[in-house]
Amino acid sequence: MLHVSLHPYRLSLREPVGIAHETQVVEIPVPEFSPALFHLRDEASGRLYPVQSSLQKPGRGYLLLAIEPNQTLILVPADSAVSRGTESPVTITENADEWIVKNGQLEIALSRGQQPFGNGRGEQVPGAVRRFRAASGPWRGRTFFDTWNAPLHEHAEWIEKGPLRSIYHYRIEFDGDGFYELELTVDAPLDFVRLHEKFHGAASDQIVWDFAGADLPERLDLLDSTAGSTPRWLHYHLDQRHARLWCWTQSSQLHDLSDGFALHFTGSDDAVGLVSLEGGKWNGNALNHLEAWTRRWQSSDLMTRRLPADTKADSFPGTDAIPARGISVNEPHFTLEGWLRHGERHSALVLSTGTKLAPQIEREGSGDEKGCSAALGHFEYVPQRDLYRRLQCRLRKIFIQHGHLPLQDQLGLVFDWPLENSFSGKGALTDAHRHALEVSKIPHSKAAAEDPDSIQFIDDFLAARVYGFWEGSGAAYSNCVVSRRVGPDMLHFEALVQAGKLNADQIKRWRAWFSFLAHLYHTDNFYPGPSTMEAMGSPNSVEPTIAGMSNQNFYTDVVTLAAYAGQVFSGHPSAATWRDKFLVNWHRQLEYHMYPKSGVWEESHTYYQHVLLTVLPLFLRRKADGTRDDFADAAFQKLVGGALPQMTPPNAVVDGLRHIIPFGDHGTDPKGYRYLYRELARGFASHAPELAGNLAWVYREMKGDDLPEILARAPQLATGYLEGLGFFFRSHVGTGSESLLALRSGMAWGHHHNDDGSIQFYALGRALIVDAASSQPQERGERKAQAAGHSRVVVDGVEPWNHLWRFNRGWILDSRSEGPLPYAVAGLPTFTTQPQNLTTMPLQRAIWELRIAIELASTVYLIADYLDVSQKHTARFHVAHPDVRAEQNGISASFTDDCRLEIIPLFDVQPPVLSLDRPVNPAKIPQEITTSVEYGGVAGPWSLFVIGAFSGKDRLQVRNEAGASTVTVDGKDVVIRPQEDGHLEVSQQDIAPRIILDAQALLSRLRAGSR
Repeated sequence: MLHVSLHPYRLSLREPVGIAHETQVVEIPVPEFSPALFHLRDEASGRLYPVQSSLQKPGRGYLLLAIEPNQTLILVPADSAVSRGTESPVTITENADEWIVKNGQLEIALSRGQQPFGNGRGEQVPGAVRRFRAASGPWRGRTFFDTWNAPLHEHAEWIEKGPLRSIYHYRIEFDGDGFYELELTVDAPLDFVRLHEKFHGAASDQIVWDFAGADLPERLDLLDSTAGSTPRWLHYHLDQRHARLWCWTQSSQLHDLSDGFALHFTGSDDAVGLVSLEGGKWNGNALNHLEAWTRRWQSSDLMTRRLPADTKADSFPGTDAIPARGISVNEPHFTLEGWLRHGERHSALVLSTGTKLAPQIEREGSGDEKGCSAALGHFEYVPQRDLYRRLQCRLRKIFIQHGHLPLQDQLGLVFDWPLENSFSGKGALTDAHRHALEVSKIPHSKAAAEDPDSIQFIDDFLAARVYGFWEGSGAAYSNCVVSRRVGPDMLHFEALVQAGKLNADQIKRWRAWFSFLAHLYHTDNFYPGPSTMEAMGSPNSVEPTIAGMSNQNFYTDVVTLAAYAGQVFSGHPSAATWRDKFLVNWHRQLEYHMYPKSGVWEESHTYYQHVLLTVLPLFLRRKADGTRDDFADAAFQKLVGGALPQMTPPNAVVDGLRHIIPFGDHGTDPKGYRYLYRELARGFASHAPELAGNLAWVYREMKGDDLPEILARAPQLATGYLEGLGFFFRSHVGTGSESLLALRSGMAWGHHHNDDGSIQFYALGRALIVDAASSQPQERGERKAQAAGHSRVVVDGVEPWNHLWRFNRGWILDSRSEGPLPYAVAGLPTFTTQPQNLTTMPLQRAIWELRIAIELASTVYLIADYLDVSQKHTARFHVAHPDVRAEQNGISASFTDDCRLEIIPLFDVQPPVLSLDRPVNPAKIPQEITTSVEYGGVAGPWSLFVIGAFSGKDRLQVRNEAGASTVTVDGKDVVIRPQEDGHLEVSQQDIAPRIILDAQALLSRLRAGSR
């Protein structure tokens, strides 16, 4: 983008992407011994551009620059006689103990680093920033340190000082080798200053930004996943954390982590904003937030700031009063509390007005209560640039244009380079290259029907990705999900150029857009992938703060997009860097997100299969280019092989196809994914023939054609534990009587919802017990994720929360996979809940549950639950059929003449409540309506059910006697004896050994493992 010649001095700059850069200061090379301030002249327009020489970096200077879309500038030194001042220059005024710096937009008072220190802890020490204001508005705020160790000395200086850019550096050192550094950059035209903090201190050390009295904010605007923000009106009766400014929020999807927020004050249009910048450069991120709190302090004593909230909740907001009760002694404060344990962070302090920060659509008066009357979606394909600009608020613009891929970085990037041979026709595409292109099109085939080559569609799609990012809602709009087709479109683009179907302008424009998106996805500012895969306790890990919520498949999308660019645009200067980063981080993903024994991917089935289809065409392309044969990689083979033990029996609900069992998000889609197994089988044929044969079998079982070059081989599917997911009971595999009962219990939780201990049951050729509406978006929408939408037990009044931190998931405590009466015991602790309209909360007393599944016969199971709590609970089964009949206190569902499901409780319980769960899309075929069978009001510690699938006229035979139940299956009696002391005995006629499970002993193991 920028080319510099020093002899003679000349800057050539061309903006090729079609985006505007607002007036700002950028660092550039300058000739040595340049004047402190000089000007460059644009050869075409004659416009003058001021340059300030750096004091600390010889041969470097600061250029005040604005660039229009597609603008070209040739800047040469102006006549030395030219003397022109800088509009709104940075000026510094020196007072007794502080400097006042301003630039016409804002004003900040800064410490001169001359604080006399006495003995004692550091909580009495003012910070470097004393106060601040927008333009000539009222002074607001202050900062101070709250540290464990005493301060030793501080120092402050201006390391750059000039009308375009001034940089303030501050350092304070504490006893015990602790320190805090601030580099504050003030640029001439901007309404914000950059804050670059480095620190190392005690675990509880903080720097605090304090607002009180007339400075007390009344509203907090939080950047959200739109181009604007969400207002939150504040109260100060009880301490509350509202948000945490952090390095990365996955487009505002991560609990209370925030890209930025603004404070608004009563009776004034003044606004103070904080925005995260360059999150990929942050470190120490597990404890590196700037937390926004409403607090109460006792008698202005800052040491009471972090006292328990209830000790300060003494406000009397109403007019009623009893004099003897006294008055409030605590006063409200709003604080931004930055942790100083260890790390580095970059942010912007924005000093402006609410009017200027608001999006244009709100200033026009056409917005709703959120400030937007037309929202930007996350899956849009046609650019709407006027709408982008009208919806984008100032804080979001700063976050995107100064924090994600700032102009300073873009100056060193390449968006225009010579065509590779493959484009010129000298390096014709081989059959392998064309095959990679065809495979890439399958999941990304959306295009205008009248344009078989998709030229207009791709043009619009790429424009939406680039401009929707820059001018709209940033990474939320051009997220990695909607951008999944960008990489495959690079392959398509290459073929279109070879076919002569694109003109020179299209080629140049598309290459610039592809390069922009590759650079964007390459930067860790967009997605700090390496930090999300650091081991727990690593200095730069984001765990456990991020609570595992990195959306692993998203990062596959991110690094894959840049890797496609590295293959297709092999002549680009960054091509090797893009390829190398992909390989390193893809292998780290396999280490970090795959269970090593099972090959199970951390996320649920759709996301897992999406990861495979994302890398598949890229791997085909890399192999065709001779870059690398990724199919030879043992870890990748393990990942793909992890699909095999998750395969269901044939399921009549989806045309008799097999599919991965749909635990968690999304329903089944075997037809949409079956091509994946065909191509993977071909890819592995020469490296892992047995795996290739298994995949060919899966493809055939999904009604794919036979692959003549690969012998289909059925995998060895058997009863047993599947690391990460739970325990799978299988019988008669490969026959018409094949069955599967899967007990969900394991640490893999991504997109699995609140489904701990849930079961799914397949027998007699179809799904029988599943999740509500077979995991589809449904009329009772909350059931898709909540425990009520799964076939499990739930304590009444509690919504188990199995997400976020992994301690919220259970695991298999005990099992037997061979011999008579195979069984598995899942230990299911519940530590947290999410009440309606509240955040996730810990339970005062953990709920301990065991779910025991015992195979009594090939299609008959005992499901026994033991709860170590006194509350009543509800047991649910979601039957994959809309016609379920109650029979006494059990149920029966006839799917066909040869397939019937029965569920019979073995304890005293009221008949179940039946209700239907329907998908929200009435056009979806099949509808996959399920019946919720709810047994409520269960009071005892044990609840026991026998579930069975039967053909013909066979029925489940159960006899209940004093203290025992006898179930007759296959002509033999199974006796089940639950006991009040927590023992469960199950014995089968003429067969040993019997099962004796000690629930209390198992719960002791569960509790011990949860400490």
